[in-house]
Order: sequence, then C-alpha cells, then structure tokens
Amino acid sequence: NLARLPDSATSATVLFIITEEQVSSEKIENLRDTKKFCFGCGTKNPISLKLKFSFDGEICKAEFIPKEYHQGFDGVVHGGITATLLDEAVANLFYQKNRIAMTAELAIRYHHPLRVGKKYYITAEIEKKRGKITYSVAYVYDEAGNRVASSKAKQIEIEDDG
Repeated sequence: NLARLPDSATSATVLFIITEEQVSSEKIENLRDTKKFCFGCGTKNPISLKLKFSFDGEICKAEFIPKEYHQGFDGVVHGGITATLLDEAVANLFYQKNRIAMTAELAIRYHHPLRVGKKYYITAEIEKKRGKITYSVAYVYDEAGNRVASSKAKQIEIEDDG
C-alpha cells in the first residue's frame, strides 16, 4: 500500500511510505535470517551488490565498484542501484547495532551520474531521533571526493524480540 506521490514531488524524488502495521511480527522475526539474501549486502544472494559496511559507532561506510550489469544508459549506473546504495547505508546504521528499522521515506538527489567501473564510497549517519522515528542522511562520493548522490531518510525502528 504505497501512497500517491505528492504533487510537489519531482522526478528526482523517490518516496517509499510504510507504517508499522504493514510489517507483521513474523516478518520482523525473519529479517535477520533473510539478511543473507539481501540485494544490497547478502552473502548468499548471487545477484547481491555484496556491500560490506564498517561502522565506527556513528558513521556507516562501504565501497562499491559498479559493473556493466548495473548500468541503465551505456556506462551510467542505473538510478535504482544508486538508490539501493543509499537505502542500504541508512539501514545498516541500525543493523550494525543489532536493531531493525524500516525505511519509511527516502528522498534522493542525484548530483552526478555514477560510472561503471569507478570506485565509490557510501556513508550514512543519523541526524536526529524522535521516539521510534530516526532521520538519517547518506551520501555517495567518487574517488576525488565529489558528492554524486545524497539522500534523506525517515526510518521507523521496529521492536525485535530476538
């Protein structure tokens, strides 16, 4: 049940809306087990991006070198792959602490195209928390340190019984 995009949304805005009620307790229990098949970082998923995040207590970091099969236009990484990099980064802010949060909103800004075969650095950090709602930011940088994509996320922390 995705809500309609607001009229003010631009083509560079991606909005995912969920509520806690839409995530069943059974799904929550299985999140950790299914993480190994995650499209972004799953080790058992043959088409995973194989992202490996490090976490210093505040900032999540990963590196990514897109392959030919990640492209949309010739030589340019598909925007959905870029969105996945950003979403995975903010999700890992919680996963690294053995907590679970679902992305409720993800607004993305594509500054420059990502190119196939180039190395990129992904970072994410929490801006603020209000109850179960967390506001996070994520960035993708090229090797020269130029910001090529950024996002602002709103996440809902989910209770996990183990």
